[in-house]
Order: sequence, then C-alpha cells, then structure tokens
Amino acid sequence: MGRSGIGKTSILNLIFRLYDPSSGEIFLDDLNLKEINFKFRNFVSFVSQNAYLFSGSVMENLKFGSPQCSDEEVIELTKRLRLHDTIMQLPQKYDTNVGEKGNLFSGGEKQRISLIRALLRKSKILLLDEPTSALDM
Repeated sequence: MGRSGIGKTSILNLIFRLYDPSSGEIFLDDLNLKEINFKFRNFVSFVSQNAYLFSGSVMENLKFGSPQCSDEEVIELTKRLRLHDTIMQLPQKYDTNVGEKGNLFSGGEKQRISLIRALLRKSKILLLDEPTSALDM
C-alpha cells in the first residue's frame, strides 16, 4: 500500500518477472528471483490494475488459468461478485464471445473477471494491484 507513483505496480511486475530489473537483483527470502522455478506462479495469483480478456467465450475467460473448475463454481463466484446478472443479459449468456479485447464489458466488469480468475485458482498468496480502481459503486 502507498501513495500513487511509489512503485507498487513496478515491484509486482518484477516479482512476477513480467520484466527483469535493469540492474541489481531481487531476492525472495534467500533465493534470487531469477533462480526460482516458475512453479512459484502456482502458489500466487496476481490481479493487475489492467484487466485483459482474450478471444473466446465469457466462461472461457472466467476459467482462464483454472480450466478444471466447474461451471457451477464459476457461476457462484460471478453471483458473489455481482457479475452474473450482467452476463445473463448477453445474447448467449456465458457462451457469448467477449469480442476484441472484451469490448462487451466495462472496465469495472473486466476487473471483476480478473478477480474471479484469481479466486478460482485458490492460490496461497493473492497479490492485488488496484483491482477495484474501475469498479462501479
């Protein structure tokens, strides 16, 4: 937590190795992050302030990263995060294609999809980078 511009997003991107530091090293406990196996990502879910949707159905986008989850599990979370009613208004409900970059959804709805993805993974650690910045009241 902290004020805007102090590097919260940058440190999360470095931890997830979305990019590497231009100089120096990052350690998690006593391990250099560059030496940690990518299995690290299995224990951590990351919700970025920028939510991304991929070409495919609403359900495929919700299950991204957790394809083993049942449709019922997904629907329960969409109800809890107040996205279910919006989805039920779409032409083919959960089977509706989200379109280019998910243009069917507002920024806040995309963030809810990202939160649902993270919660479905049931990771031991959940890192949030302003995951509610675009949510409607």
